[in-house]
Amino acid sequence: MKTNEQAKQPMNNWVEAGFAKERDELTRDVFKKSIGTNGVHRWTTTSLPLTAMEMAILDTMYDAGKGAEFKPKDLVNDHTRMAYVIDNNWAVYHVPDRKQESCGHDERDCYNYQIYEHYKNKEAHNGWSRRVIKEWYTDEDGCPTLEEFDKLAQEQYEKEKDYKDSRGSRLLYSRHSCHNIDHYNGECAWDKGCKHHHTHRNETALIRLVDKEDGREKQFLHKSRWGRSEYVHQFDYRFWDEEDHEALIADVSDSDVVRHIRATIPKMKTEARDWLSSTWTEYTDYDHESQTWNKVQHGKRGVYRLTWWGTDRCVRELAVRDADYDKLNGTEVNGWVFKKDGDARGAWKATINLWTVVPLNTYRRSSDQFAMNFLYKDEAKTAAQQINTAPRLSHSYGVDGAPGRLVKVEEKPTKLDLENEYASLCEKYTPLEYFVACHKGEVANESNRVCHHEEEQE
Repeated sequence: MKTNEQAKQPMNNWVEAGFAKERDELTRDVFKKSIGTNGVHRWTTTSLPLTAMEMAILDTMYDAGKGAEFKPKDLVNDHTRMAYVIDNNWAVYHVPDRKQESCGHDERDCYNYQIYEHYKNKEAHNGWSRRVIKEWYTDEDGCPTLEEFDKLAQEQYEKEKDYKDSRGSRLLYSRHSCHNIDHYNGECAWDKGCKHHHTHRNETALIRLVDKEDGREKQFLHKSRWGRSEYVHQFDYRFWDEEDHEALIADVSDSDVVRHIRATIPKMKTEARDWLSSTWTEYTDYDHESQTWNKVQHGKRGVYRLTWWGTDRCVRELAVRDADYDKLNGTEVNGWVFKKDGDARGAWKATINLWTVVPLNTYRRSSDQFAMNFLYKDEAKTAAQQINTAPRLSHSYGVDGAPGRLVKVEEKPTKLDLENEYASLCEKYTPLEYFVACHKGEVANESNRVCHHEEEQE
């Protein structure tokens, strides 16, 4: 069976239409990440679309659990039978929501005619404003015809056509500036959600299109070479979820379903859709004599399994970690505070002050400029004094014979942000103690986020 591109839909549409199996939020995230996106544009990525049969196969294999293997005939069930029927006869569309209701109050369907008058207003940007001086509704007595209304707008324009705005330019250029026509639905009794007075909601549904003129049914809208020539509102709808599903699949031949499954599976084993596997090669130890890798073949042709279980494990582990980080967020331990930085990301954080010795008469710090950090201001002052008074050579000397390039202690301390991932380190060290221990080499390099100590080579 040749698949029409219109039959492919993102998983969310299949779920909303009532065909794909309902999943909890975590499992839907597994499906989303495993199915992947089209990746055509970096700025917008959409989930890869699936046919009904692809969706049914994924549902069946996932529910069977890790390690389950299937031949095409093993995948025949009511879900795949229904997928066969849908791919052949039904399609997903966004149609007016059947559950949306109207308030039932003042339901009108007419047009509102308005004639404007312009008047001077110093607060307006062009020195003029407008107001409605005449108004009619087409469903009420006394409303002018469209020709009469147009004539009234022309008469108002003739009265005002010589008006100038604040810059001396013409304010009006035609009668259209003196009138307006809007569709009017009446006054609603609800704040929002009314089918008649507010925006019509859509629902995602599996339907058959029924021609309003001759009653003939079809699956897809016709498209010409230059674009769509038919629109969904031109048809009535036959809804899949209102049908007797057992009756729909009663006459379906299992052999036809198997053929459809066999035609679908190769499309689920491509580079872009690496969802199923049958056989695969494992490369073991390297044979130096033959200079080749030893290969071990796994699996059996014609027997298929789902490849998603690594993603499933990662998604669930990240969810557990994310929940733990939510509980920890804001917790304080020994001067450290845990801060969550997104999904399953976070660390224990703190800030300490450092006093920095820098060259005198410098206005801008750079990475190659001389600088020394100290924990305490007194230590920084002592070091600066020792450097300034020590006998040393220089490229230039002052009038008193002192060498140039003196140093000073910066007036304000430098804020240094610390973070680590281990609560045990937070319990053992305050932020300042941790900083000192890192410099002394008392903290292992894998836990040291401040500096690095070279390890002795054996």
